[in-house]
Amino acid sequence: MGNNCGCVSDKEFENKTQIEINNQLVQKIQKNNVSNKLTYAENKTQNQDNIKKYENYDDNEVQVVIKENQNQKKLIINQINQQSYKQNTENIDQNEKNDKQNQKKNEINQNSIDSSQQNKKKDKKYLEIKKIQQEKEASKYFDQEQVIVQQYNQNDYLNSNSQQKERRPLYTFKSGAVYDGEWKGNMRDGYGEQEWPDGARYEGEWLNNKAHGKGKFYHVDGDIFEGQWYMDKANGYGIYIHINGAKYEGNWKDNVQHGFGIENWNDNSKFEGHYVNGKKQGYGVYVWADKSKYEGEWYDNKINGQGIYTWADGRQYQGQWLNNNMHGKGVYTWQDGRKYEGQYFNDKKNGTGIYYWADGRIYDGEWKNGKQNGKGKYIIQDGTIKYGIWQNGKRIKWQDEDEDKDENKEDIQNIQINV
Repeated sequence: MGNNCGCVSDKEFENKTQIEINNQLVQKIQKNNVSNKLTYAENKTQNQDNIKKYENYDDNEVQVVIKENQNQKKLIINQINQQSYKQNTENIDQNEKNDKQNQKKNEINQNSIDSSQQNKKKDKKYLEIKKIQQEKEASKYFDQEQVIVQQYNQNDYLNSNSQQKERRPLYTFKSGAVYDGEWKGNMRDGYGEQEWPDGARYEGEWLNNKAHGKGKFYHVDGDIFEGQWYMDKANGYGIYIHINGAKYEGNWKDNVQHGFGIENWNDNSKFEGHYVNGKKQGYGVYVWADKSKYEGEWYDNKINGQGIYTWADGRQYQGQWLNNNMHGKGVYTWQDGRKYEGQYFNDKKNGTGIYYWADGRIYDGEWKNGKQNGKGKYIIQDGTIKYGIWQNGKRIKWQDEDEDKDENKEDIQNIQINV
């Protein structure tokens, strides 16, 4: 833009703004000085009046007046303390009333949480059956094969002692399977293709009459495995593709997933991690179709050990797991700022734990089956602490503060929780 636009530069604007702020501060200081002078004049006049008032008093009378003033001061302080305590108690009661008024809303939210939990369990149950198995057919086919002469004109080939690989006519086994490929003596050796009567087929490398090396196996149901073979079994790196689009890509041992691998399903869910004897075991990350995610330890194809589960709506649990359930010590957080830190048993809050509301209130105490149950401390925003007894999520009574003062002194001092 040109120089004649009439605009004020950023620097000039900052200087002008700073001057206005300084002027406002000066006016405020001058106003405070006038107020302080008036207060000082009033106090001085009051002191002079008091001096004149007590000029004719003897020493004893002066002492009586001083004592009366002290007593009056103590009375005022006590009244203030009582009012403060009453106000704190009213705040606690009001918070509880608010909790009760919002109970239906909370129940709806809890139902939503429970529903999400059920979805989580459903997903994880689904996870248990969503595993890819190679051992279902391949070994059955290879184990039944024996080189048996079916036609007399094949005798010459089978009785050959030649150690040179050679291509021969189609060979039909007793089972009805047909082999077309290379031989070494009476052993399938080299590249060859074999098809069974039900339509299963292997094409790839052979060694000493066994599928050995790189090969591809077509299952009757349409599943395909392509990878490394050793002694008629999938061993090493390989890719297994289900007819429904699910796929496993990774390491194998004796026809089952073993080592590191990645599973993908056609609903876009995915697992990436370690396997032992065909089951998820060790560290792994599972992402569901709704983008909820678990990352952590597995055992026997289930979530076991330490891990983090994040729901699609942003809720998160970080802690210990047992058989797909929150179990042990953990921290559960909500998107709205709420948080629970404590013990779980079979997917529910159980034992001791601390619950933080988004508005700053805290419950620190005992839990059972997901609800406050037993002794607990209720702390409001200003730090006031009340001790009470809860049952099945509801407060039964407040405890006498003096009764638990010594018992809970150390707990009060350590109320700050480091998360």
